[in-house]
Amino acid sequence: MKAIQVTQYGGPEVLEVIDLPTPQIRPTEILIDMKVTGYNFHDAATRKGIFPDPPIPVPFVLGVEGAGMVAEVGADVTDVKVGDRVSFNVEGADSYANQVVIPGDRAVPLPDDISFEVAASLTAQGGTTSYLMSELRSITPETTLLIQAGASGMGLLLIQWAKHLGAKVFTTVSSDTKAQFVREIGADEVILYTQTNFVEAVKQLTNGQGVDMVIDGVGTTLAGSLEAAKTRGLVVTYGMAGGVPELMNPFNLLYRSRTLAGTDYFDFVAKRDDLLRHTYAAFEGHRQGWLKQQIAHILPLEEAQRAHYLMEDRNIIGKILLTHE
Repeated sequence: MKAIQVTQYGGPEVLEVIDLPTPQIRPTEILIDMKVTGYNFHDAATRKGIFPDPPIPVPFVLGVEGAGMVAEVGADVTDVKVGDRVSFNVEGADSYANQVVIPGDRAVPLPDDISFEVAASLTAQGGTTSYLMSELRSITPETTLLIQAGASGMGLLLIQWAKHLGAKVFTTVSSDTKAQFVREIGADEVILYTQTNFVEAVKQLTNGQGVDMVIDGVGTTLAGSLEAAKTRGLVVTYGMAGGVPELMNPFNLLYRSRTLAGTDYFDFVAKRDDLLRHTYAAFEGHRQGWLKQQIAHILPLEEAQRAHYLMEDRNIIGKILLTHE
């Protein structure tokens, strides 16, 4: 089978197409014939060796998210069967490969009306959006919310979900094209961080108060996100797509009684019931039409290097998928 291997930490150029034998399963595992792999910023951080800590030893196959058909099940697997259509987001899944082995209880059976492409675009990011919108603070029509990097795959989903709940949404983007797009999907206030200081812009738009909640997956913007939060505001960090944030003094949180919450997808879906609840919540939003993922590019697996270059150029809107046909 074909797979994409990281031979050394670095830029997209370190990704290599290799041939590997079909992996073997244990009694609690399943083998999946892959149809679509989802690109996530997690992949770039892993490729660079900055996540996890300590880094995965090289060489390794990249990828955590995807969708496909169950080809084989272990003797102890009860949640899925051969022939089922499933999606997953699993650490160490090696989803940049034609065949993948994961624990059987981490597979999400797909409803008939959810395509492999939709599943691979919503399992990780849709599930993440679901817990961010439901488990940290009640979001209502009175909530003011700043979403960093609104034109990213996560940003687009967060904007739509927050608007579905009635919140007033502020977001940051890097270009006029992205600004127009996020306005079209519902963002109320759009800040071009390449042209203005987003903290000053938020303060100006809120009469100096700041927002109730900030959701930050960029990382390097975290200090500014705290400044943009109002008194007793909440800042939630769920990633570091832009890099590792600067160290900060925790006593800064005492000023204006702000709260900083770190979150990780895998902690919120550790139980199978929670995995299915959050994933199916995203699928239901798609089904009802209020949650749509923008697919920027669909490329063959062998063009994974190109996919990583495209994402690092920061000119795309939405998500990149890799196919295995």
